[in-house]
Amino acid sequence: MDADDLLDEYTDAIYASNYTAEEIAAIKERKKLNETVNVCRAMLRDETWEHDATVTEPDVYLSLASALESLKRRFEAIDVLIRGVDVLEDHPALQLALARLQFKAGQYDEALETCLLVCAAYPDDKRCTRETAADAYHLAGWVKIHGDDHTNAYALWSRGSAAIPSCPVLARQHRKRQCWDDESDMDQLIPGLVGDGGFGLPARGFTVPPTTRALALFDRATQHNELVFRSTTPLLTEAECAAVVDIVQTYHKEVLDGHWGTVRHSSVKTTDVAVEDIPSLRPWLKVLLQSRIYPLLNVCFPRLADGTTMIDPKTGESRCRVHDAFIVRYDEKDESLSLPLHNDTSVTSAVVTLNRGFEGGGTWFDALGQSVDADVGHAVAFAGPLRHGGHPITSGTRLILVLFLYVQDFAYGDYLHQAVDCHDGEATPEEKKDQGFVVYNQTVELVATLNQQTNTIT
Repeated sequence: MDADDLLDEYTDAIYASNYTAEEIAAIKERKKLNETVNVCRAMLRDETWEHDATVTEPDVYLSLASALESLKRRFEAIDVLIRGVDVLEDHPALQLALARLQFKAGQYDEALETCLLVCAAYPDDKRCTRETAADAYHLAGWVKIHGDDHTNAYALWSRGSAAIPSCPVLARQHRKRQCWDDESDMDQLIPGLVGDGGFGLPARGFTVPPTTRALALFDRATQHNELVFRSTTPLLTEAECAAVVDIVQTYHKEVLDGHWGTVRHSSVKTTDVAVEDIPSLRPWLKVLLQSRIYPLLNVCFPRLADGTTMIDPKTGESRCRVHDAFIVRYDEKDESLSLPLHNDTSVTSAVVTLNRGFEGGGTWFDALGQSVDADVGHAVAFAGPLRHGGHPITSGTRLILVLFLYVQDFAYGDYLHQAVDCHDGEATPEEKKDQGFVVYNQTVELVATLNQQTNTIT
């Protein structure tokens, strides 16, 4: 045992008498990270890569930034990467690491600009790998989603998929857009899934306070402070709903071995499946959207804040597009009873009840101070930025269709920001709550992209 071992043993004894095991582990991790910071700074000062072939200059910058980020010194990490990008003449790996931290820091314009530089570098810059370029396209799209510009987000993802067809994440986003925009398979609709129900009209509107931020997306003169609507006739019959549920259950049994998972957000205990993943439900949803959901939304939200409508005046077709469509299950047995308060990344959202056999449920809206529920086959439609949550079920299993919809070429983020700015920079209590974390805007894939580990020097 040498002197260093004795010192470590003595230090451990002191820690053990004053801290828990978890606290000791955290102390040691901070110590290791601080050592990494010091080593990396020394390497940069001494230009170690000039005489040590095992060290590369980009890795030193990446390791230093990673250690600073882990020490919660994000803006120092950003400065390090900006310096590295300058020194190494726009090295794509450093640019991507910088874009990730800019995104985490809420510097969305800067993150987008940095991502696009990486995208432009591929494939001519041989330092830019396919993986680096794919991550840059993926993150750039999410920056657009955070700016409530879904149209350009999907355009970026589709462009990225064309440039890097081997990337499964970009391919999935591109396929999603193709899936919902291509109507050629609507004639493959299984009989008995849609068509016998009503059109939901007239819908009952629920009035929110005039200071509610989500009103900024619409023309106030035509909206009359109504942001939540419930159908008065069922869009689907009970038999149609039962047929849809049967297809979902069969899919889970035969394809997923009975396992319900989630593809929305890793920290929220709900279970769901994307409708696009169940081939026989794709034409069903397209018909439901075109014949029921979109006409209902056009009546409920007659004019947008930019003066346009949800109907294209030239074609007469709806401008609404699917961002996400899920069959969601709340179940008493696995304790997925509710969903926390949140805001959707959508212009409008809709929930269609697919079954009975549960107690409780419905959608809670803060601005209303109440839960709005719907019978089987009925829909509740509302403005996506309106703060809401899944009201707890008390027994049974609740199955619903959840839709997050945007309007083609309507980037609504600026209208939301202006709604806060018009109060001389002071948000109302409702707006302050609306500025909280958005549950649906980060998928597991995005979280993985943001938290991807870079090469580190130990």
